[in-house]
Amino acid sequence: MKSRISLLNQASFLAMLFLCCGCSHYYYASNQQTISLFKKKKDFIASAGVGTHSEGSSVEAQAAYAVGNHLAVATNFMYVKENHKNKNAAQAHYLEGSVGHFSSIYDKYIFEVYAGIGTGTQKHEYWTIPFVFTNDTAKYEGTSELHFNKFFVQPSLGYSWGNVDIAVSGRLSYISFDKVTNNIATTNSNFHEVGQIAQNNTSLLFEPALTMRAGWDNIKFQLQWQWTNNLSNPSLAFNKTTVGFGFVVTLPNQSKGVK
Repeated sequence: MKSRISLLNQASFLAMLFLCCGCSHYYYASNQQTISLFKKKKDFIASAGVGTHSEGSSVEAQAAYAVGNHLAVATNFMYVKENHKNKNAAQAHYLEGSVGHFSSIYDKYIFEVYAGIGTGTQKHEYWTIPFVFTNDTAKYEGTSELHFNKFFVQPSLGYSWGNVDIAVSGRLSYISFDKVTNNIATTNSNFHEVGQIAQNNTSLLFEPALTMRAGWDNIKFQLQWQWTNNLSNPSLAFNKTTVGFGFVVTLPNQSKGVK
């Protein structure tokens, strides 16, 4: 009988800890990788879509243009919002630009490599939610604000077959947080997570991705899986997996050009 009561008390204690603590916050989420699959000068691609992360979702818009027979430029904007069921909240904005090289191989395979820079800002708000069986109210536990810059190189290899495209890519990113404002209550676990980022403000990331498209000549649906591996600081609270879904519009140059 005592053992049952002890197990019940332990279960209640764990449940209370789970419900009382604030939801997890993440301080980096990958944007979708640029997969243009250009073949010649004046090719253009634009995309829009949504992404799902461990604790939230994102909305993105991308565009790329082939300024030369093997030279392209691209840009990407992402807005992220963490979807907590309580008062815990977070918002982030990210913008990047890049320059790329592309080469067509046998009219089916396309090799690309993009290099660029990005910048992101984020704001977080923290609350502790009381145990469901108590009359306590939610407790406000502060905010944090972070800003980072990112430098990256992203090679990819794609294959086109009819109206189906598939590409594998791997982005190597260097992240530097130049602003970390930590106004969180010291009793909140997020205080220590943000503190770790302040102490380890640079990270080297490897982000492999798989991109698949299907549809029509100029409009396709796109699905992209992406994994984030922090090679230098794996314990930091970074989102690990991103799945993006959307559509792309391609405007290929119809004139004959050098490939």
